[in-house]
Amino acid sequence: MTDDTTTADTGTSADTGTSATDNTDKNSAGEDTLGPAGLAALQEERKARKAEAKAREALEKRLARLEPLEQFAAALGGGDAAKGKTELEQLAEKHTLLEQTIAEERQARWRAEAAHAHHLPAELAERLRGTSPEEFMADAEALKKLLPAAPAANGRPKPDRSQGGGSGGGTGAGKEAGMSEARRRFGDRTKTTT
Repeated sequence: MTDDTTTADTGTSADTGTSATDNTDKNSAGEDTLGPAGLAALQEERKARKAEAKAREALEKRLARLEPLEQFAAALGGGDAAKGKTELEQLAEKHTLLEQTIAEERQARWRAEAAHAHHLPAELAERLRGTSPEEFMADAEALKKLLPAAPAANGRPKPDRSQGGGSGGGTGAGKEAGMSEARRRFGDRTKTTT
């Protein structure tokens, strides 16, 4: 029975080079010489070959369906440890870095807005803490309460003593000149007329 053995890969007879179906046709004439156990074994072998052929065909179809996914994985970098990180991992890191930058810039803007709204100096704006605009505003308000209040202006400027009379060195020359100018313009009102 060495003639009817076939290899699993090629389906051809190992000794004769003929196909497996040719062998089964030749052996079907010789099935009469087999007993009931031999016939059962032969039928089981044929069923196993058919099942194996169906399984191989199913696997080939599945492999054909997976081929586009393999191409997609290759485009993403395939996760080769020798190359380092995949493109997907690099993009994920870049995305995380950009999110952090946006969050930092957003907090800096909220901090500046809160400091401006509460008239805080720029040096104190960096001390404000929070994660939302409302938290920054509340922190700025609390910080402003801790600062000493500036004196309220009464609307009248303080006099500048460096200006005006007294430029003559304390001799009164400015006052006399002013009085003589006033007499010339308005006359002498200190005289009484009767």
